[in-house]
Amino acid sequence: MPSLRRTVAYVALWTLVALGFGFALGFSGQMPWGAAMAAGFGTALPAALLALGVIALCERMPLRGAGVARLLVVHTGAAAAFSLAWCGAITAQVALASSPDALADFLRNGMPWQLVIGVIVYALIAGLTYGRVARRRELEQTRAAERAEVLRLRAELGALRARLDPHFLFNVLQTLGTLVEHHPSRAHVALEHLAALLRRRLDAADEASDTASLAEELDDVRDYLALESLRFSERLRIVEDIDEEALDFLLPRFTLQPIVENAVHHGLAARASGGELRISALRRGDRWTLTIADDGVGADPERLASATGIGVSVVRERLRLRFGSEVEFTVRTAPGAGCRVELSLPGVVTLDEAHPQPVSRMISRVQPVHG
Repeated sequence: MPSLRRTVAYVALWTLVALGFGFALGFSGQMPWGAAMAAGFGTALPAALLALGVIALCERMPLRGAGVARLLVVHTGAAAAFSLAWCGAITAQVALASSPDALADFLRNGMPWQLVIGVIVYALIAGLTYGRVARRRELEQTRAAERAEVLRLRAELGALRARLDPHFLFNVLQTLGTLVEHHPSRAHVALEHLAALLRRRLDAADEASDTASLAEELDDVRDYLALESLRFSERLRIVEDIDEEALDFLLPRFTLQPIVENAVHHGLAARASGGELRISALRRGDRWTLTIADDGVGADPERLASATGIGVSVVRERLRLRFGSEVEFTVRTAPGAGCRVELSLPGVVTLDEAHPQPVSRMISRVQPVHG
């Protein structure tokens, strides 16, 4: 709700409360109607101002994660302070507007009830605030889920288009035709990569889960790179440095593919001599670092930041939706200096810490069909 509408709603609510106090005093016959209405607004105004502090406190101390003991201590103290402050404001008004006898009567008979009412009003304000916060969080989660679903569909569609791009298929099929005639065994390997790639696209469209393990992501990328090697031959060199513990790490599906595709098409394809593409997944403390780096032609950082393509931007947004502010997405590039995309993500160790596996191994697991 925009701030102006919130302000109007807040003022309207407390105006109704003031009118309620005024009518109660008026119908009781304790004072004339004009004085009763003035007393009603004089009673509600301090509570309305104090309630702003209650709302701020509740929003800064959510129910989740604060701890029951802490919540009880803080809200008990805050309720007492709210009630005393409100009662003090009312006492001051009675002292200024009434006789000493009326003040003494209020202190003797009215103040105890006012203190109790103050605690009750505090509880109502806190309850309404927490309800509003919960509702707002629910709406935000719903919007985030809807946004994630849209991004998932866009990512899957983008991946599908990339794999079925006419130029890509034309190059693959043309090369397959040559291999079938002269190197049937290599043609069979290439067909396996293509079939696996297409089958994974079709299977992903039917799965409800938006996540995939790093192992699955790497299989997808390896099939893609194996087919690209038909065109690049020895110009495309792949190196992997994968921590085995990272293979079970869950990522949004198709996280690696757009980044790897950009590295091949925009970084390495433009170099006559080709280059090296390095994929690594290493643990650093309590975080995982995924890196896709190439030694290709690089790019102007400012031009890259203003690019209109959705591939990397979709990956960045999906990671943010899954990991929140804990994700770090860094792109380092310069003309002639290649490009390095680094993802730093919060991680949980999947293997027994007491029996650690080898930290890392250098492997080259993409098997190009040219040999």
